[in-house]
Amino acid sequence: MAVFGMTSVVGIESSAAAVNAIAGQIGAVHEAVNAVASAILPPTQDSASALATVRQITNVNDFSAMLRLGLAEQMAVADTVRGAAATMAASDGVNAALATSIPS
Repeated sequence: MAVFGMTSVVGIESSAAAVNAIAGQIGAVHEAVNAVASAILPPTQDSASALATVRQITNVNDFSAMLRLGLAEQMAVADTVRGAAATMAASDGVNAALATSIPS
């Protein structure tokens, strides 16, 4: 028989913390890579090179903004799951207490 759903609040907490830690590491690496990517610019000897420079900067900034947004959304999902796990655990505790209080 397969187990579905939450099996451990502690497991959910540690998973959410791991997701946030990994997101933080990805964010730190991204900032370093973004600084390098932003520094790589074609020579601006003519108008085509100037346009290429603008496109390069725009592409780097657009990618960076999307990655930061994705990381923020990922961390928000982890926090939502963490909150839902705590709520479910509290609800399970109340339900267990109510079930044991029913006279036989």
